[in-house]
Amino acid sequence: MNQDAINVSIDVKNLNFYSINLTHNGLREPLMSAQIDNATSRIVIAPVLLLQAGQTYELEFEYIGLINPTAGSDTGGLFYNAWNDSENQTRYLIATHMETGIYGTPSVFPCFDDPGFKAQFNITLIHPQSMVVLANMLEENPGQEYGNGYNITNFPLTNPMSTYLIAFAMGDFVSKQNTTNDGILFRVWSWQGMEPYLDLPLQTAIECFEALTQYTGIKFPMNKLDHLALPDFPVGGEENWGLIIYEFGQVLFDSETDTTHSKMYGIGTRCHEMTHQWFGDLVTNVWWSDIILDEGVARYFESYAPGLTYPKQAKWENEYFVQLYEEYAFIYDSGIIYDEPFYPLVGAAESFNDVFTVITYDKGGAVLRMLAATLGADNFQKGMQRYLDRYKFGNADHVQYFEVMTEIAHEANLMNWCNESLDVNQLMNNWVTQVHFPALRVSYDPIYQLYEVYQEPYLPNEYLPSGYNYTWNIPIQIISGDNNKQLIWLPADGTSCSTSPQKLTYPSIYDFIQVYNYGATTLARTKYDDPSFAQVIKLIQNQPDLLDVSTKIRLFYDEWAWVYENLTLGVQPRFDRVMQILDLFTNNSTVGSPAFNAFNGDVSFLNFLMQLFMDRYESDLLMKALSKILDTFYNVIGANWNEPTDDWNLSILQQSFLPYAVLFNVGDARQKAVDYFQQIIVACNGTTGNYTKCNPIKPDIRQAVYCGTAWSANKAIYDQLLEFLADAWVSPKSAYFDQEIISIEQGLGCLQDPNLIQTYIGFLVSHKTYDPLTYFQFNLKASDVMHEMLQTNPQFILHKSTYGFGDFLNGMTYLWSSQNRLDQLLDLNKNLSSQMSSYDQRAMNNTISNLQQVVETSQISYGSITRWLYDNLTPYGQSPWKTRLPNNFQAVSYELHLQPYFPSSYNFPAWKNFTFDGNIKVTLATLTNVSSITINSHRQIINSIQLAYENGTNIPYSGISRDYDNALLTVDLSASILTHTQIVVTIGYTGFISNQPSAGVYTNYDYLEIDGKKSWIFGTLFEDGPSTRSLAPCLDEPDYKATWHVTVDYPSDLVALGNTIEESVVTLGDGRTRVTFKQTPEMSSYLIAVAVGDFSSLRSISTVDKKLIRIWTWSGMETYAQEALTVLGSTIDFMTIYFNISLPLDKFDLLALPQFTHGGAGAMENWGLIIGDYDGILYNPDYNTISNLIEVNEIVAHETVHHWFGDLVSPKWWQYIFLNEGFASYWYIDRIAEAYPDQKDYADYARFYNQEHALLTEEAYGGQEPPIVVNEEELGNPPLGLFGNQVYDKAAAVLHMLSNTIGNNTFQAALQQYLKNFAQKNANDTDLWNIITPFAQNASITDWNGNLIDISTFMRPYTYQSLFPILKVVTSPDGTSFSYQQTPFFNNQNFTGYKWNIPIFSIMDNNDDFNWLATKNSLQFSKKFNWRVDNYGRKAYARVWYDDASWEPIYQQIKQDYKVFDPTTRAQLLGDTFALVRQNLVPWKRLLDLTLYLKNEDDLTPFSIFFTQDSQQFSSHYLAIQETLLYNFKFQPEFPLVKKYLSYILDDGQAPFSRTGHWNTDLLKPSCTSSLCYIGQAYCNSRAAELFQDFIQNCQNSNCQNSVTGTGKCNSVPPEYRSTQFCYGLKQNQSYYYIIENMVDWSLNSVSEYYFGEDTDDLLNALSCIDNKDFINK
Repeated sequence: MNQDAINVSIDVKNLNFYSINLTHNGLREPLMSAQIDNATSRIVIAPVLLLQAGQTYELEFEYIGLINPTAGSDTGGLFYNAWNDSENQTRYLIATHMETGIYGTPSVFPCFDDPGFKAQFNITLIHPQSMVVLANMLEENPGQEYGNGYNITNFPLTNPMSTYLIAFAMGDFVSKQNTTNDGILFRVWSWQGMEPYLDLPLQTAIECFEALTQYTGIKFPMNKLDHLALPDFPVGGEENWGLIIYEFGQVLFDSETDTTHSKMYGIGTRCHEMTHQWFGDLVTNVWWSDIILDEGVARYFESYAPGLTYPKQAKWENEYFVQLYEEYAFIYDSGIIYDEPFYPLVGAAESFNDVFTVITYDKGGAVLRMLAATLGADNFQKGMQRYLDRYKFGNADHVQYFEVMTEIAHEANLMNWCNESLDVNQLMNNWVTQVHFPALRVSYDPIYQLYEVYQEPYLPNEYLPSGYNYTWNIPIQIISGDNNKQLIWLPADGTSCSTSPQKLTYPSIYDFIQVYNYGATTLARTKYDDPSFAQVIKLIQNQPDLLDVSTKIRLFYDEWAWVYENLTLGVQPRFDRVMQILDLFTNNSTVGSPAFNAFNGDVSFLNFLMQLFMDRYESDLLMKALSKILDTFYNVIGANWNEPTDDWNLSILQQSFLPYAVLFNVGDARQKAVDYFQQIIVACNGTTGNYTKCNPIKPDIRQAVYCGTAWSANKAIYDQLLEFLADAWVSPKSAYFDQEIISIEQGLGCLQDPNLIQTYIGFLVSHKTYDPLTYFQFNLKASDVMHEMLQTNPQFILHKSTYGFGDFLNGMTYLWSSQNRLDQLLDLNKNLSSQMSSYDQRAMNNTISNLQQVVETSQISYGSITRWLYDNLTPYGQSPWKTRLPNNFQAVSYELHLQPYFPSSYNFPAWKNFTFDGNIKVTLATLTNVSSITINSHRQIINSIQLAYENGTNIPYSGISRDYDNALLTVDLSASILTHTQIVVTIGYTGFISNQPSAGVYTNYDYLEIDGKKSWIFGTLFEDGPSTRSLAPCLDEPDYKATWHVTVDYPSDLVALGNTIEESVVTLGDGRTRVTFKQTPEMSSYLIAVAVGDFSSLRSISTVDKKLIRIWTWSGMETYAQEALTVLGSTIDFMTIYFNISLPLDKFDLLALPQFTHGGAGAMENWGLIIGDYDGILYNPDYNTISNLIEVNEIVAHETVHHWFGDLVSPKWWQYIFLNEGFASYWYIDRIAEAYPDQKDYADYARFYNQEHALLTEEAYGGQEPPIVVNEEELGNPPLGLFGNQVYDKAAAVLHMLSNTIGNNTFQAALQQYLKNFAQKNANDTDLWNIITPFAQNASITDWNGNLIDISTFMRPYTYQSLFPILKVVTSPDGTSFSYQQTPFFNNQNFTGYKWNIPIFSIMDNNDDFNWLATKNSLQFSKKFNWRVDNYGRKAYARVWYDDASWEPIYQQIKQDYKVFDPTTRAQLLGDTFALVRQNLVPWKRLLDLTLYLKNEDDLTPFSIFFTQDSQQFSSHYLAIQETLLYNFKFQPEFPLVKKYLSYILDDGQAPFSRTGHWNTDLLKPSCTSSLCYIGQAYCNSRAAELFQDFIQNCQNSNCQNSVTGTGKCNSVPPEYRSTQFCYGLKQNQSYYYIIENMVDWSLNSVSEYYFGEDTDDLLNALSCIDNKDFINK
């Protein structure tokens, strides 16, 4: 006794006592009472005399206890098992299970049942003579006769040990035995008949034992260690000291049926239990609250010890721990996410059994693994050895354990986060005493390359129990892209360091990418922000072998867990990140069973994806994502599945992955499975029964083999599989070795033949075997069969068993995830409700509830993942799409209903944001007999497809396939449909809206001019990129014209626009309005347009046809639309009159958007609804230049012309797009000349500029694509793409040449006929030329041969060839004649054989002339003139080269009187000469001499060569003349000469800084003024300074720079001069720097100047003009 006491309490449970004796020094002590306290399960014994401290007493009990009926109920204590022998006779055995259960050790004998009350035990067993008895110690004798058929066996005194470790057993046991290197007897026991299955367990147990002995440095303190396998045991194993008892599956191994995973798992369990012989038995936790020192250590060594035992498997075991046990720790410590309670690792638990949780085992093991990584493997081992040596045969708690580890840390000079000696208790306290775990939040600043990491609890605080501070001292292993690894610290919040600098965060600048938690050693999830996550992805892609597998598994798990957390908490998840991280699994160094089992873990992302997608129309899109992963795994497995290997990783990968390889038809997996099955058939030929004996296929791959065989099985193969199954069912060992049964049943779950599926289901039900029905869970064919069976004959499965119907429903519905499927199940429930039993109804209710949750998850998840799949696996769009539709249908009409979801006043679920729901009815007419229907569908989730004849009769179909790369959807018909039949295809679908401007279906955002609030706009653009097929399934090629009837549901406070006028508008009552637009005329699909936004408009009526015309903008901006409205109306009138055709539209709308992208084009010509960038539509006179004004005229007119050329008549295919763009680029100029007669010289300039731009583009790109590309595969290819300059300016230039050749009137009449003939139809170039030719011939136009002209022959070289000709003019040596020659501009092998039919328009000093040049040979003429200019007015698409003799008279005439030549001809001479200079075909002197006449030039057109080239589009080689000189001479000593040259040409003494109203002048003068100020002309600079000061004064007086209207209202200088005004004004008045800087700051945040930012740009430019170094640095 440790102290005086009046009584003693001893633990007892369920014991009936006959007698209780208390003795002291051999004398019996009288008892006052002995009472059982049921509340504490103790007997309280009170002697008459006081129990005295320091005295020893003995208690002797005689009692009866119970042998519990089975261990399966987990009663604990002493229990029996029943088993059948070889004669099928029932036999019994008994054993103990003391640690857990209802009763435990106190139900076997009274004791002090506390792990801290260690004692020594003598055990004596009286037992039937036929039975073997076992206990903790080695029996002293084989048993002496006791009488009545019983023996008595004594066991030696044990070491000091806790009561829960006491164990004994008796039964008809058999064993295999051996001894260890230390002479320890090792025996593996089982019941009779199991002897063949003990050899491997014995061998591997000894091997692990030896490794543990060496690791601990402490010899096992007993002379034997028994491992006993029982038929029934409530846990995997129990670590009784010296007698470990197991559930049989953890020990027995049947090489004929058991897999490598079974072998590995058994080894791990045995290593786990043997670890306890030291950690738990030799040193025992003081109390159950410190069970981490027992189970946590054992869990860690469950993987670590096999790695010690088999070093070849060590890496795999580490990865396996991360994949399985560490992830379990996170899952079970995440509370609400996985519906688990929270428990700390140490501390009070709600009940005794609460200490034996996943937290204890897996979190405990993971925490210790983290500690091992922090200390280092050697230091950790030293600490474990010292701990065992110090507390052996005793008890310890976690504080004592960590104190030992602290000693080791000090000896190793390990430092903590404060750079002080590491105190392990301080480090680990929060990890073991509080629940949950941290998240590492990593952020990255890509500009400064700054990483920062901080901690927080993984779950938000509201989901965590109170009472904890949720902060940890976190050791983090990191790796950088240079393979540098280091340990950093993230201390607990509130940490302060007194002696040295703290390392509280980890911000710094790095040149390499950082990955945190390298090796997955820290028990924390990592949440990277998007920039840091992008860095991780970059590293994975660029250095795939840098990260170890454990790190990659942790990266994947953390992203998937974050998604799963958000799904659970109702937050929209980031599926894009977890899909990106799948790249981890496409590298061979990653691939293995831990990686695959992470992908397909307990919370399986693979199964999650399968459940979402496999029953949906986009399942094959998912397969595009998975195929690379699956192929990688499959390739690692290799060609010979059946090859023996000792690589656990490979073998377990084969078992886990190959069934999926068969399911997904990876590589040749299905065929290989069939081939292996044939090997079984051959090997077992003539065998009857016991087929596992003859089966040559290793168990690891059998499930895959049986699945692949069943997949293509006929009746004979099915019968063979069923025979194998029946044999396995009746095998004597099937009760204990069921792997073969499971493999065959899972294989049969792959049956695809509906008749065989139905037969097999009947077979299972008739045998009352329902579990295998669940193996149909990945089988959609079986799902449909099961559904049909339930509909037609439900009684075959109802009322059969308690769980049978539930298994059936599970197999049927596992892959169901859509609302349609849920509706199916609800209909079944309704129809079967009267027939189901209560068990059946419960199963149905559970299935409905589960499916409702799946559908809800699917709604949240499916669209996000599908969007990612489309974004990353399919082309966003093609221009054009290369794969054409089969020409077997004609589109008749479309009925389209849309509901877009984008940020607005209408409330909708967050997961719908930036999507739209659509329903379309497509009426098609067959042109041939058809067996399938193919239409275009792109970036859509197909929800439903229905086919019907015109009369509504449904058309059955057999399947649907998708070609995602070419945006095709094909429906295979059950029977052919005859030609000339109309059918209706109805498709319900969901599409995606881009959240930024793009082609396809997109959004804009704007800041309303009236209040500056952000507003979103929904819009469409289909001429390129995703095309109309991304809005609606359709025949999306220009030639398939049809009518469209469009309905849109939209927020009621917005405006919806379409191609036609509104037919009806209905308020829906939920914040939405439904508008139906009138049916369109027949039109090409790419011209469809829809827009929804907060729009306002200016309106008018066209003069000629009285059409409604409207300019729409976002609200507040319509005030700037007047110019566009005027242009739109006048262009409609011009085109209607000129071509004598009125369009079949009720209205013309033009919508200006704040953001717009269309390959550089300013707008898109959708029929009836032009949509474009506000920059080219709105005009603000306070900020916009004269160029902006002209741009409005050009863009609006260009797009309006398209309504005739492109919309009314559309191209048959995209190779004829020049029929759209060429005519639009041509006729908008004529419209300007018509609308503004006083600006005709601008029209001439525009025509010339476009021609010059076309020629320059061809030169810059070495010969661009021709306007018509013959090879459709090359159509739209870089560098120019489909909408390159060849179909705009070059096509317009060629049409201009054609008009010049046949005459404008002839050209006009021909085009009128063309538009009339092909109205609402499609045309190609031949159609056009065939119309024009007779008109030209009627006008007596002859060709180069003197025959009536054939326009097609004339035009073909210009439209089917790239480049252009040089017309060479050569004067004879005697000056009496001249000749023409032609050559390609680039005279190299790429253009060999190129020639053109060149119409030569010539002007001479005495008349003009016209000739043809259609040959490469010289064409000679006599010379009857002083000078001759060919191709005057740039009437043909060619450049002209003159020899010196031909050039000199022209040059002299220019010097004498340049106005003899019109401005276009003057510009042409400059442009051609400059181009020839660039090719070294004429000297610079000719060009520079020619430019001197510009001193007197006042027209913009010639100056366009001097000032304006498209230098931003091309390289510096193609700068304008002035820019070329500045570029080459600016920093050279000759620069003053260049300035002198420029001054000579430009210095007319004026810098007007004002407009004249004449466009050409107002375009030219700002360029002259800027150049004059640049070269230092005094007047220009003085005037700039004066006007700048006026501006500053006006702004300061009126404060208009900070007003709503901005700086434009306080500046009298026109916007096109302000760059010069600001730059040279500030340069001369640098004291105003801060005023300008303030203006810039304000304007950058001004709504007005946000959209009209010319002043902002000019002010920013002015800040760059200063030369004050302080300001420059600022």
